[in-house]
Amino acid sequence: MPSATDRISETGQEDVLTNDLIVKLSIRDDSENTFIKHSSSMDGKSNVNGNASSSSSRLTAPFAASIASILSAHTPTLTAEEAFQRCHELELQLKAEQKMVSKLKYQLEQSERMLSQLRSVHSKCPFDTKFEDLPEELIVTIFSYLSSDLLLDVVSQVCHQWQRLCRDRMLWSKISVKKDLNEIIRAMTVAPCLQSVYISSEYLTVHDDVGDEQLQVLTTSPCRVRSLTLPDFQPIALRMVRNQLGYLRHLHVHSWWDHQRAEFREDLWHTLAELDLVSLTLHEYDGRNSYFHTDWRPAPGQLCGLRHLDLYCKLVPQPSPRGPLGGVVDALVEASKDTLETVSLPPKTEGRVIEALAQCPLLREANVPFLEEVRALEACPLLEALELNSEWLDHETVRVLVPRVAAVLRGSALTARLRTLFFQGMTMGCRELLRAVADLRGLRYVRIHNFGEPEAAAELPAVLGELVHLERFTIATMPAPAVLDAIPAEVCPGLRELTVIGSCHEDTLGCRVPAALRLLRHRPALHVFLDLGLGVRGHLENAYPQCMRAHGRVCEDESLWHRFHPVMVNHDPTGCSWCRDMVEHYATVVDMRGKLDED
Repeated sequence: MPSATDRISETGQEDVLTNDLIVKLSIRDDSENTFIKHSSSMDGKSNVNGNASSSSSRLTAPFAASIASILSAHTPTLTAEEAFQRCHELELQLKAEQKMVSKLKYQLEQSERMLSQLRSVHSKCPFDTKFEDLPEELIVTIFSYLSSDLLLDVVSQVCHQWQRLCRDRMLWSKISVKKDLNEIIRAMTVAPCLQSVYISSEYLTVHDDVGDEQLQVLTTSPCRVRSLTLPDFQPIALRMVRNQLGYLRHLHVHSWWDHQRAEFREDLWHTLAELDLVSLTLHEYDGRNSYFHTDWRPAPGQLCGLRHLDLYCKLVPQPSPRGPLGGVVDALVEASKDTLETVSLPPKTEGRVIEALAQCPLLREANVPFLEEVRALEACPLLEALELNSEWLDHETVRVLVPRVAAVLRGSALTARLRTLFFQGMTMGCRELLRAVADLRGLRYVRIHNFGEPEAAAELPAVLGELVHLERFTIATMPAPAVLDAIPAEVCPGLRELTVIGSCHEDTLGCRVPAALRLLRHRPALHVFLDLGLGVRGHLENAYPQCMRAHGRVCEDESLWHRFHPVMVNHDPTGCSWCRDMVEHYATVVDMRGKLDED
């Protein structure tokens, strides 16, 4: 008899009614499916964080085109393009259903593995030994192989003993719950502790939610949370944080809108002072009523354990007698200077705050504005990673600062220590900066977002020729094919990843895929990532004919092109840890062996 996993993989059908035409689509479990990843590496504030989609049903291009033509024929007001778009929407809906099926399959496989392990244990036990006679420590260890859903919905309902054992701290101390409020509340009702809780913005409002019994679980639960991410600091969020006093170590607040936050602003800072935080993230994307406009200052001894500080304000706050960012940023750095290891400052932070970072002996990573005061950071003996952010600087200011910052990079003590160097939001002066980068011989990772200056990519061969230890290089423009062809096989032998961001249609130089494939011929360890970013659809709509043919060589299924971000390799990806990391964070790894010599 087939197992539950086998039965769930059998062929099924979905009937879709569109303009009185029933289109039957077959869902097949295809083990050779491609894993698609989305990349948002154009955003310099966050690490590239993609979402996986295991596609076990696909509309091939001819099939989708035929459906589009039929829909167009039966619906005079529906264009072929609109029909194809509807087919695409239908495909996405089917993929969502498939994702739910995959999750259920995974849970069933977990249960089957646990059952197999139990049978193995039982076979080695005395014949009359029962499961309930096993030591509770062993039962808890067995439970640790189960998902949180199974613990909450199944195991805890079996008997009083299992319900009690399901609350063991060992089962929950590494579990994170996010976004689904019902799942968060269920977990906080049962679990004694959680590693992290992430609440989406749609679940919390600025209103006082005292009457909402469901949300009160968040503010009264005895469950202890180590890391908490909130969409805004609102009344219920304040109560939730206060409920975690003495336990919370990591707090992340992401404010996406402009509320009348003045009444909560002081509460925020005074609550922070009561927490024994290890990391604090405060991002606000509307600075008109900014958290940074506050009279609060940490007292001596407060926040003295803070090791990671991440502050961001997209819009410049209104003028304040306390300065552009109210002076609270200075105070936070001063209060935690003896323990800070990583820091990210808002783009409009003044140079004196960067100079204050020179007093941080443990500082390893710094994201600071593009200012010449960065020279002060050479006093930080452990600094290895530096990001310079030019957002919100006008062209004239950048033009003046570029030679000064380049001189700092060439002549300071940073030259020997830096391993990672990022330039974010650069619109000019990138060629001069890249020439300065070539002098930092110890660099392992370079990323330059040179939007608006594509000619800077011409420096790529020279930079790679000098940085002998470089492993990763990212540039936010499509290098010309001649530039890729000019990269010698023998330079930068440790280079494992080359990422270019953009679209071929942005210039008249044609498709870059053939040049990337030529580069792979003599560099089999390299991963070439064509990050089309947000311009995937525009890239394909405006691509050259030869570009379409090249994409067909990389990915034969045209129905996937609208979200296809190829990482091309000339080696077996199954045994490569770098490829596995790509699949988890970036896009689709494509093994081009056997295709490199095609015309």
